[in-house]
Amino acid sequence: MLLWLNGFRTNEYANLLGGARFEPKEENPMIGFRSAPCYYNPRHQEGFALARFDQFCRNESAS
Repeated sequence: MLLWLNGFRTNEYANLLGGARFEPKEENPMIGFRSAPCYYNPRHQEGFALARFDQFCRNESAS
């Protein structure tokens, strides 16, 4: 299984082709929508559950 969770900031997504249509303009992307506060946003809970499941699978296969 390959799982890649990237760490792009809002401005990096906005610079992708068509990205400006979806990403908010932020004064400081390092502390904005896609930074630490996103970990507490309910919209992101499924993604973090997937990451926890991936870690569980890795731990089980190592033992």
